[in-house]
Amino acid sequence: MLGTFVNVGAVLVGTGVGVAVGSRMGSGLQQRVLAGLGLVTAVIGVDLALAWRDTSPLYVLGAILLGGLIGEAIGIEERLARLGDRIQRRVVRSRDPSRCARDESTVSEAFFTASLL
Repeated sequence: MLGTFVNVGAVLVGTGVGVAVGSRMGSGLQQRVLAGLGLVTAVIGVDLALAWRDTSPLYVLGAILLGGLIGEAIGIEERLARLGDRIQRRVVRSRDPSRCARDESTVSEAFFTASLL
């Protein structure tokens, strides 16, 4: 249970730092930071997956492949994107009706990324 609270706290702190500093960084630096974080996340995921010594890596590979196939078959990515777009329209509309353009807010993208994580 403690791990859940630490995770929530880390996400909130990271979000705060991202909101405070993210707009001050250039787009090239933002892309590099995101790519680096993605790589670190992948490495940690592989390390944890291989830490299961009593489980064959083929089971892990099979689960990832099967999950990808099922997710593609049911269109989970598109559904999450549409749900994020609906949330974004509501959030933007509630603040300022003139700011309904998708490129002015990243709520949909943030929701999609958080859902994947």
